[in-house]
Amino acid sequence: MALMNFLANWNDFIWPLLVLRGEKMKTITVGLYAFTDAQQVQYGMLFAGFVIASLPIVFLFMINMKYFIQGITSGAIKG
Repeated sequence: MALMNFLANWNDFIWPLLVLRGEKMKTITVGLYAFTDAQQVQYGMLFAGFVIASLPIVFLFMINMKYFIQGITSGAIKG
């Protein structure tokens, strides 16, 4: 449950976009939005940012994979 809550807060876009005004306080998702323009999108920088932003989530999933799989399969066993 903690992993899912972390994932939801990590990927939140609308609330930080509305609330945070300073450049130093931007979250990763709002910062990645800066690579898009009305005329062009900088795909190389944007996809590199996606990879960097996904590394903490992949790392947390690898650490907690045993508990995540255990929670999914606990309701699937007939007994």
